[in-house]
Amino acid sequence: MSNVIASACSEEACAWNAFSKTVGCSSGDGSCSEAAFLRAEVSEFHTAELSEVSAKIEEILSEYSLAKDGRKLGLLTTPWGVLLAYVDHNVEIPEGTVNNHSSPKAIIEALKLIDVKPDESDETKFKLYRKSHGHKSKS
Repeated sequence: MSNVIASACSEEACAWNAFSKTVGCSSGDGSCSEAAFLRAEVSEFHTAELSEVSAKIEEILSEYSLAKDGRKLGLLTTPWGVLLAYVDHNVEIPEGTVNNHSSPKAIIEALKLIDVKPDESDETKFKLYRKSHGHKSKS
C-alpha cells in the first residue's frame, strides 16, 4: 500500500497540499492557481484604475515567477484570503497532508499564517466556504 495520495496536478484545477515544510499541488478543487493577474477591457467592474493596478502586480510577479529549484509562483486560496507561495507541481503528495479541507487550526499552522484567527462564532461562513471548494461534509 502506497503512502502517496496523488502526484502532480493536471492541467485542470489544482489543490494545494502542505507537508514537510513545503507546498505541492495535486488535481483538485481549484484552491491553487497560477500567480497571474489578468487585464480586461475597461468596464464597470474592471476600471482603468484596476487595469493599471493589475499590470503593476503582474510586472512584480513576473520577476518572481519561478524559484531557483523549479517551483512555480502560486496563489493559495484559504478561508481568510489568498497566500502567494512557491508551489511544486511535480511532487508526490503523501497521505495526511494539510489542505483546503483541513481544520482552520491545521491550515493556519501549516501555512504559517500570521494575524489570522478562525472565527469560531461564524461556523456557517466556514462551512459555506468549504462547500464551495468541493469539501464533502462528514455529517
